[in-house]
Amino acid sequence: ALPISTLWRALALASSLGTPNRAVLVGGPRFLGNYYFIYHARGLHKYIPRRAVLYIPGNDERKIHKIPSLNVDCAVLDCEDGVALNKKVEARLQILKTLEELDLGQTERCVRVNSVSSGLAEEDLEVILQTKHLPSSLMLPK
Repeated sequence: ALPISTLWRALALASSLGTPNRAVLVGGPRFLGNYYFIYHARGLHKYIPRRAVLYIPGNDERKIHKIPSLNVDCAVLDCEDGVALNKKVEARLQILKTLEELDLGQTERCVRVNSVSSGLAEEDLEVILQTKHLPSSLMLPK
């Protein structure tokens, strides 16, 4: 299993790469409900309201392209239970493409990866952390 400390180190490494979307890790892993959220933000940390959160299967390109018109606070691109097992690779690649190419405006980008115990979380992170435009948060199932 992939420990949380490994995920934290992966985000720290990703934030130090000096990409145009350079990230600064804020705080540490925080438990909220059934998910661990690990935050990073550009520059100084500011409060981000999450009144309207939309979960979108990571492999559904049609639904992903609707996000900018929906005016939600946070779009969660799902790699976990919203995606069939045989579509996981497709979802990772579509999420990577979305993070790099689709302008979501003010909508926060979050990626929900598979659970560590599934053995798929590491593959999710390997693909997602390749992007030049990191999501503002990762959601890790309990």
